[in-house]
Amino acid sequence: MVFHRTKKIGKNHYNYLVFAFKHKGKEYQVQKYLGQGKMKQSEIRGLMVEYKDWFKNEALKKKSAMAAKNYTSTGLTNDELLSLELIRNAFYEYSKRFYPNEVEKLERDFELDYIYSTTATEGNTSTLAEVTRILEDGISPKGRSLREVYEIRNYTEVLEYRKGHRKDISMKFMLRLHELIMRDIDQYTLGAFRRIEVGISGSDTELVPATFVMEELLKLLSWFSKKKDKMHPVELAARFHARFEEIHPFTDGNGRVGREIFNWMVTRGGFPSLNFNVMRRNDYLDGLERAQHGDHRLFLEYIINNYLEQMRKRLGNNPLKDVLIVEKREKTA
Repeated sequence: MVFHRTKKIGKNHYNYLVFAFKHKGKEYQVQKYLGQGKMKQSEIRGLMVEYKDWFKNEALKKKSAMAAKNYTSTGLTNDELLSLELIRNAFYEYSKRFYPNEVEKLERDFELDYIYSTTATEGNTSTLAEVTRILEDGISPKGRSLREVYEIRNYTEVLEYRKGHRKDISMKFMLRLHELIMRDIDQYTLGAFRRIEVGISGSDTELVPATFVMEELLKLLSWFSKKKDKMHPVELAARFHARFEEIHPFTDGNGRVGREIFNWMVTRGGFPSLNFNVMRRNDYLDGLERAQHGDHRLFLEYIINNYLEQMRKRLGNNPLKDVLIVEKREKTA
């Protein structure tokens, strides 16, 4: 709630508007200085309306700053932790400030763009318009292979399964994602871990030998279980993704499965799904490779910048976009 407060210092009266809000059971305040002297009630009411969104945004910034302090990280700076919390809170608020049909339309557009990007990253040549026609109208474009059409079509069920998965992450979850992603594409290794040695073209990353795939996945799942309540969910998902791709548990489809697992993790933590923008494919692959060699900085920067760009696109000119501005204060955590 917003209320008017005056402070008397000597003979002077100072006017403030104060917004009170709660965070984790405690009450906090944000205030706006209005000036000196007596003010009419009509003027005060008008200013309450004028600064309504400003107060909500300032409260959101304050909540985000308090939440960011709950995490310590060797991979993220304090500014980056704050940016991530602003994104998380802005995403929550955006679903409340927009009408349901607006949110539904925006999220469907992002979903189509996500499917286009995640398949294009792996070499699918279909355009965004063609992806939309396949999924919205059931029209297969000319000049595209059946594999490319199936890769896109399968995502209707892939996203439904990923969004509906309420249990913890497991081998079964990974195998089911792979089965849905590779349906009608690979009849032999569908939903099965690889038994042969593979490599990543153009990369010097040494992948886990096939014999140790299940052992390394179990180690990764154990690591996740220990870290999930301590590490920031976005950093946790990023580090998991880098190691998952290094294990490379499937003969084909590793990138697509890995990105679904990443998004399952972040949405579980209250974040929107991240579109691994195909226009920044090289940044994604370079950051991923560096992370697999022990340096996660580039990959984390790529993820945060992508998130900020996509959240600003969601918000458009809505005043909520202003909360995403963070003044840089430091270079290291």
